Amino acid sequence: ITLQSHSLFSKYFSESGKLVGNVLNKIRDLVIDEQDQTLICVLVDEVESLASCRESNTSSGSSSSSGAVESDAIRAVNALLTGLDQLQQYPNVLVLTTTNLLNKGKKSKRAGAIGSGTPGAVDNAFIDRVDMKIHVGLPILQARYEILRSCIEELVRVGIVQYGDDHDVAILSYSEFIQYAHSIGALKRNHHDDQSNNPNNNDDDDCDCEYTIDPNVLLNSEENRSNSNSNNNRKKQNEILWSFWKICQNSKDLSGRTLRKLPFQACAFASLSSTTAISKHSLLSILSSLHSVIKQEQESR
Repeated sequence: ITLQSHSLFSKYFSESGKLVGNVLNKIRDLVIDEQDQTLICVLVDEVESLASCRESNTSSGSSSSSGAVESDAIRAVNALLTGLDQLQQYPNVLVLTTTNLLNKGKKSKRAGAIGSGTPGAVDNAFIDRVDMKIHVGLPILQARYEILRSCIEELVRVGIVQYGDDHDVAILSYSEFIQYAHSIGALKRNHHDDQSNNPNNNDDDDCDCEYTIDPNVLLNSEENRSNSNSNNNRKKQNEILWSFWKICQNSKDLSGRTLRKLPFQACAFASLSSTTAISKHSLLSILSSLHSVIKQEQESR
């Protein structure tokens, strides 16, 4: 069951709390009817709409109209808390909620809990009722690699991007690239254990991947030095892989939704930068444009 938070608010005074209470009562009736035979999952997306911090609501009202709105919001929070308390006694119901708004007092990018400190967007009484708080952070390097690679492959599939005359030059999957880098001695393992055990380590910008690639080994391996066609292809592929690896490293602070847009923006950027009309873009030109697009995206934040 998915609850649309925005649909549970009314322009009429005190109606929002009634709407929230009625929905939770219907869910409770459904749970009772199933008699423990069916697991019912209730998803409340953007729960801060329903469980806004009551302390913030009561401290900012100045006019009578704004006071009425804030009072109505408090009634909605109270109805939500009461409904959750009533559902707790049933073993066959699971309530899942999501929010993008952490406590304003938390400055760490890795903060996994919402709670004490400066009043945040979510009510503390609601947080106290949450059994598990799971922080889903930004994509790590491996995730960014596969997100961007899948988008580029889609552009290749529809004919917007082409690998080149030979189809052997492409972007390997993350696991294939790691195995290949290991086989030529270009792979190094980062030692995160020493840093994680150090209580004085507060650096949030350290590498989010357990591996490091040595570009000197990757770009100057023995098989790159031959002039045969196969080795030329391998050299070209290694250059593409290193360029793509750097792109994934530089896109650390971007969300998955933003990452999926970047390859398409890179195509538009490449078309605008070209002096002639291009029906298909080469992989190298897209990677070059992708570098620029990521830099612009980060500078605009």
